[in-house]
Amino acid sequence: MGKLVVLNPIGIFKPDRVTPAPRLKGLNNKKIGLHWNEKPRGDIALARVKELLESKFTGVQVKFLPSTNIVRTISEEQFAEIMDWKPDAVIGSTAD
Repeated sequence: MGKLVVLNPIGIFKPDRVTPAPRLKGLNNKKIGLHWNEKPRGDIALARVKELLESKFTGVQVKFLPSTNIVRTISEEQFAEIMDWKPDAVIGSTAD
C-alpha cells in the first residue's frame, strides 16, 4: 500500500505586532474620514454610516476620503490629502 503525505503549501506567516490607536472617548465634535476601496456597494454602506453619524453626534464632521482601488495601496498624494484634513478616526469599507 502506498503512503500519502499531505503538505501545507502556505508558508509560516508572522505578522508584525502593531499597537492599536487609542479609542476615542466619543464622537461629538470629531472629524471622521470614510475610506472606500471601490468594491461594489461599499460606498453605499459608507453613505449610510455618514448619515447615522451626523444624526447621532453633535458637531461631527464626516468626509469621504480618496478611495483606493482594491488592487493598489493609497498613493502618497492621497495620504497627504488625508493627513492635511487631520481626521480623528477613519472608517474603512469593503463590500460585494
